[in-house]
Amino acid sequence: LGGIGHIFPGSIATRFMPCGKPYCGCATDSSKRHGPYYEWTRKLAGKTVSKRLTAEQARLYKGWIGNRRQLKKILTRMQAVSIQIAEAQMAVPRQ
Repeated sequence: LGGIGHIFPGSIATRFMPCGKPYCGCATDSSKRHGPYYEWTRKLAGKTVSKRLTAEQARLYKGWIGNRRQLKKILTRMQAVSIQIAEAQMAVPRQ
């Protein structure tokens, strides 16, 4: 577990956005939108919070989000094994 690295909640979205200028090509053609822009989105105190990231930050955050998912799988497995062991121990009569 010590080598898992940073763990981050949330997800990374890649977006292509119109700039808002009425005469820009992106206003009428969705294939000409600007980007990619990267956003990290997560829940914070019950509210959805997003933060714009650089391409390098997005690459790092994706890895850290993956680490969190890996950690959750490990913990779920550890919990299941612990329950099995505890139930087996409880089934053995004490002397």
